[in-house]
Amino acid sequence: MATTVPSFLLRCCGTLGKLMQNSGYILGTCSHFRGFHQSAHVLALRDPGQHRRIREQAQQHVNKWHRDLGEWTDKNEMLYPPMNPEDGIRPAEIYHGRAKIRYPTKKMIHVSCLVLNMNIDEAISKLDYINNKGAKIIREVLLEAQELAVKEHNVEFKSNLHVATSFTSKHSQIKFPIFRAAGRPPAIGHCRFANYYVMLREGPAPLPEPKITALDSALEYVESLRRRTIRDGL
Repeated sequence: MATTVPSFLLRCCGTLGKLMQNSGYILGTCSHFRGFHQSAHVLALRDPGQHRRIREQAQQHVNKWHRDLGEWTDKNEMLYPPMNPEDGIRPAEIYHGRAKIRYPTKKMIHVSCLVLNMNIDEAISKLDYINNKGAKIIREVLLEAQELAVKEHNVEFKSNLHVATSFTSKHSQIKFPIFRAAGRPPAIGHCRFANYYVMLREGPAPLPEPKITALDSALEYVESLRRRTIRDGL
């Protein structure tokens, strides 16, 4: 196949340009580099970067949570012995939660402690003003537990509930490499999961405990020193 080379290239290259024209080297070299450039461009479109890939992989675990918390949710099936009439009526207790939440435990523990010993409506209203993924998840769990109390635990008024127990625990984590430039070794990334546990109890929320001042702490410490005894003494 005959190849054509621009005249200005022949004038610049002279005899070497003619030899390269006869051998077809220029056409082959140009087509090689043109194909390499196209393949690199296509590769960049297909692989936009590891950050987007990591985000897409982590997004796959968002909706893989479940409500089976083992012994915690099994407490809803527990039967208690009857109480004496003078002792009153045992308040209803609703054990609920969510497992394998794609959210770090260290970030969720602050929100879980915030709603502790709060009325259910007050806790939900407070969580509405927190722009946080953990707050949105806990709000959904509280609404589910409130609906469960009315449907399955015969709670007459859904507002007559308070958060008696609220805590989080670590579920698991997935490690993945984060590649870096300049030949540096890859870093280790973590996709962490958490469990959230909540227990609603029928009745008004307990009164907040009075804050202990520094003087009260000092007096308690001195009293503890006075109560000391010598073990195995006379």
